[in-house]
Order: sequence, then C-alpha cells, then structure tokens
Amino acid sequence: MVTAPLIIGTGDAEAASPSPPSPDPVATPPVAGLHLQFGADASSEMVVSWHTLEPVRNPRVVLGRLDGKFEQTVEAKATSYTDAKSGQVVYAYHAKLGQLQPDFPYLYGAMHEGAAPEFATFRSAPRGRAPFTFTSFGDQATLTLGKKYVPPAGVTIPNPPYVNDNLGSPAAADTTLGVERLQPLFHLLNGDLCYANMAEDRVRTWWDF
Repeated sequence: MVTAPLIIGTGDAEAASPSPPSPDPVATPPVAGLHLQFGADASSEMVVSWHTLEPVRNPRVVLGRLDGKFEQTVEAKATSYTDAKSGQVVYAYHAKLGQLQPDFPYLYGAMHEGAAPEFATFRSAPRGRAPFTFTSFGDQATLTLGKKYVPPAGVTIPNPPYVNDNLGSPAAADTTLGVERLQPLFHLLNGDLCYANMAEDRVRTWWDF
C-alpha cells in the first residue's frame, strides 16, 4: 500500500466542486477505501482517492513532510457512479498531487467535513534507473463475514453463523500485513481482486477490500 506525499506548488491540481453536506453531522460517512496511484510521472505525481456512500462537503488532502508539518492542501474532485446490482450510488474523490520530489517520503491526510481524517505516508518513485522493491499477486478477496449461513434442507440451526459471501478467508488480512512488512514502492493487483461480483453486497465488498 502506498502512503502520503508532500506537495510543493501543486497549482495544477483540479479543485472539486463542494458537494452538499450530509443532512446529519453525526451520520457523516467516514473516509473509506483510501488508496493511492502514481500519476503519469511516478517520480513527481500521485493521486489520493477514497469513497463514501453519501455526498460530503469539502473533500481535500493535506500534504507535508514526515515531521508532521503540512505545507499544501489540495482539493479532491468528486465523481459518482451507481452500482448496477444494488442501485447504490457511490461517491468517489480524487486529489491529484504534483511537483513532488523524486524518491522522497511524504505524509498526507485525506479528509472531508465532519469525518475523522485518515493519515498515511508514501514515497515517490526515483527518477531514472534505480533499484526498487515491488510486490504482486491476485485472488486476495476479503475476510468479511457478511452472509448468514443457510443450512441444507431439513437442517435447523437456532442461530445460523455469518460466513464470507465472496470466497474470502482470514488470510486476506495476513496478505496485506505481509506486503506492508516488505515496504514495496508499489503493489500490482492481478485480477480476481475481491470477488465482489458474487457478493451479496458488492459495494461493501469493495469498501472492505
């Protein structure tokens, strides 16, 4: 997983039009599904993304150095899509960070009004030829127990347990921890990511992944 950058002079970052605030501040959705992706130039560009299930106000990313001093705020552009199976509208936010220093560690925080910010770190890619570590795999799934077990015909269970509804297992979390211990520059996800297509709640499965 990637973590946060320091942005100096990101004047070309696109500002997002503020979305309507949640009707109840107590019910403001959290920053969920936080992830990073390199831009066209991995040594100087990074995109911070997250999503919510309700529109939020003032989505943004603060960027700074590892000493905790934030030097830039970049507004996130809001988009949305509708899940075809459930009809659930998902709101996605993308903050484009630019003019980063090559091979440099950054601290960032993703946030929107009324929700606790999520902080993390990342390192920009080196420029030119340089050694680096990366990881790669597929078929990770999730460990979420989101489906109530239905026993075979004729079998009665007083309190049916919840089971995984998308081929997941506890090893899904172990895999993530293993990748983080290696501290790769980036991770490649190779197909069959979380089996959301067969989950009862596809949006929740992507959220968990």
